[in-house]
Amino acid sequence: MNPTYTSAQKAIHWAVFLLVIGLYGLTYVADIFPRNDPGRALVWWFHISFGMLLFLLAAGLSLIFG
Repeated sequence: MNPTYTSAQKAIHWAVFLLVIGLYGLTYVADIFPRNDPGRALVWWFHISFGMLLFLLAAGLSLIFG
């Protein structure tokens, strides 16, 4: 069996990969800033926002494609 994937499936795969790597990296970037620094809050805001985007993408794809 030789599965072939559409361009859209490949794009989604790489988008999810980049989101996961980005979220992982953001956890380390936050350590650069001291506590109560606005930069740290911004990094965590991005971390939470991209995490929610990843969750919604996965849930949506699961509902659409089963």
